[in-house]
Amino acid sequence: MLSNKAALYCLLAAAGAAGQVRQAVPPVGAAHAFTCPATAKGHKFLRPSIYNGTAGKEEYELAPDDERTKGRQVTQIWKLSDYADMRAFVRCRYEGTSLAVVKDLPAELKVCTFRFRKVPGNQVVSEPWFECR
Repeated sequence: MLSNKAALYCLLAAAGAAGQVRQAVPPVGAAHAFTCPATAKGHKFLRPSIYNGTAGKEEYELAPDDERTKGRQVTQIWKLSDYADMRAFVRCRYEGTSLAVVKDLPAELKVCTFRFRKVPGNQVVSEPWFECR
């Protein structure tokens, strides 16, 4: 049986030219958080995009329900419980590539939080952190 990391590498390799990888997500218990892989094909995680619908078909990107800024630190929050009757998924985006990892969001998740630092110049985010509970 493949480890989770080995399975991810197999999925990434298979995606190759497609630029998008779909991952199965194990059930999330109350003690477990959901997040994007820290890297994909050597590229660091940059930001999430959260959608309802079906990836690659009928999909609608959701804007954060709340955004707070303190200095250069930005926190964005999506209240998934507001979309409980709709299917939701996240497209994890990575620095320097169009590659994205797509993961279905389990229905029991209530909130996703994305934190990052604004950086002047071409790089828009630094120190990204993403988690759903």
